[in-house]
Amino acid sequence: MASTIKKVTDWSARRASASITIIGKGPKGDDVKITGVPVLEAGKKGRGPIVTDKAGNRFELVSS
Repeated sequence: MASTIKKVTDWSARRASASITIIGKGPKGDDVKITGVPVLEAGKKGRGPIVTDKAGNRFELVSS
């Protein structure tokens, strides 16, 4: 079963110990905090980077 990829805008990333924490805005303007991201890589084919948190949730990081 494929998981839904949630979009996050106006995001910033910071290293927090051995992982990355990303803070941004969800589709409805709500604050989103993504923790436990092991790696942040550039997007491909016109999409923003897609990251997976420690719980297995997937997010696409897009520009506003």
